[in-house]
Amino acid sequence: MKAFRRIAELWKQGQTILREQGVFYAVKTGLSFVCTSFIRIQKILIYEKNIGKNVGQAYKVTKAVKLNNLEIHIVKSIKELLYFKNNGYDFTYYTKLEIDKVWLDKDIKLVLVFKDKELLHKSWIAADIQPAMILAPYLKKTEYQENILVIEQTSTNQDFRRQGIYHMVYTYIFNLAQSLNKQKVVYSAEASNKAVINAQNKLNAKIAYSGYHVRLFWLFDFYTVKRVR
Repeated sequence: MKAFRRIAELWKQGQTILREQGVFYAVKTGLSFVCTSFIRIQKILIYEKNIGKNVGQAYKVTKAVKLNNLEIHIVKSIKELLYFKNNGYDFTYYTKLEIDKVWLDKDIKLVLVFKDKELLHKSWIAADIQPAMILAPYLKKTEYQENILVIEQTSTNQDFRRQGIYHMVYTYIFNLAQSLNKQKVVYSAEASNKAVINAQNKLNAKIAYSGYHVRLFWLFDFYTVKRVR
């Protein structure tokens, strides 16, 4: 049943892309999705950041904030997302937006960073355990139950990397977690992504679990993780 629901969801998403973006973009997105989804095996590291009184630089956590000539927005609904798309904000680099945006209906929020209306960075976050397990299915293989905020599907526009945006956004999200009285922030990283792995030292995050993510035919996801003592 899960596979049939996933196929129906992909079909619906494809129709949305075709209707809103046209045939060329729909075909391009579909081919890219299929080619990278037949089988994929990744070693992952699951990090946790303990949220105490000191979470790094203190940011005022609001729905929209300006930092260092950048705009940070927390998007909670498709209606809010359409506001940006309809008001000249450039989402060119986020090619999976039309597929991923269905998460907004599942109480999963989208953190966006813009400069001069150009999208520089995006991260998906969930502050309650049920939407967190949708965003990060590996949680089902861990001991986490409540009082966590999860970050996943993070990326920064390659033209703006090595400028401290990743560190700034994560510190901002740590502040958000603190304001929500969360005990930990949890997120995964591909073990092969050296830039992200190196960034964890500055964030004072520790590896809590390690394991593998296997995806077959873009329909089935399997996780195997173990606690790192």
